[in-house]
Amino acid sequence: MRKIKVKAYSTSANLGPGYDILALAHNAFADELVMEIDKIHAGNRIRIIGNNVPPEAKKNSAGLPLIKLFNEFDIRESVTIHITKNIPVGSGLGSSGSSAAASIAAANELFSLSLSRDEMIRFAMEGECASSGTPHADNVAASIYGYVVSVNSVNPPRAYNIKTEMDLRFMSIIPDVHIPEKTKLARSMVPFSITMESGIRNSRNLASLISGFASGKRDLIRDGMDDGIVERSRLSLFPYYTSIKANVMKKNAVGVCVSGAGPTILILYDNETDLHGIEDKIDQIMRSAGITYRRSYSTLSGGMEIE
Repeated sequence: MRKIKVKAYSTSANLGPGYDILALAHNAFADELVMEIDKIHAGNRIRIIGNNVPPEAKKNSAGLPLIKLFNEFDIRESVTIHITKNIPVGSGLGSSGSSAAASIAAANELFSLSLSRDEMIRFAMEGECASSGTPHADNVAASIYGYVVSVNSVNPPRAYNIKTEMDLRFMSIIPDVHIPEKTKLARSMVPFSITMESGIRNSRNLASLISGFASGKRDLIRDGMDDGIVERSRLSLFPYYTSIKANVMKKNAVGVCVSGAGPTILILYDNETDLHGIEDKIDQIMRSAGITYRRSYSTLSGGMEIE
């Protein structure tokens, strides 16, 4: 019986001003998904097995997009999906997006559908509804494309890699906090209307950030990775963030942002950064806040690996 195994890396979305637009993939963590045609449980079209994952397809980020895919392609066969979750759930590191993208990639191979990467995004983004209630493409695009990615359209989905030659490294600050229905809550806090001034400022920062990645100029990233709309609206969820950002930038980090819907903080650094100074300062800040946390170090990763 043929099996398809997919490895999908952790991702960080938004990157400051790029809400629902920018994301990147890194090798901090990776989920693994194995899909096989199931002749034994033929009455159950999508059977999901894994620790700490919803077994019901319509409530699972890997199962929900498969329902749409199976209906659209009239796939009648049943599959069993084995999910090994290594990306921390509810951390803002693309756990749901990785499951959704890996599931669609596995089905694409298993049933020889010949979907393009953007077509895979169209199905995979539906999986985000299981955790956030709304489809969005940034994390799944990063899972599928890898590296730094820009989502230029969602209907139909179109994403592009922003090629960078920078030797970027990442430190993920992962607080030991649990926020119920965090992604749904965080998205509900985003303002529906903004001033022209704040819109222009964020657009300017987004242009600077993309230009920085493309040109390799760290100062453009330092200037651009600053968001006065989405991150500001969510500060009550992450009371430690403002202090971390200010102190990290003083230690010459390339940039710092809330990773996706948080609570993880993503720090970009290079050889010019005082890394040990950052580590010491974050220890002080989190200790003062009474919050335990862990650090993870990573670099940019490619897209999903399929066996």
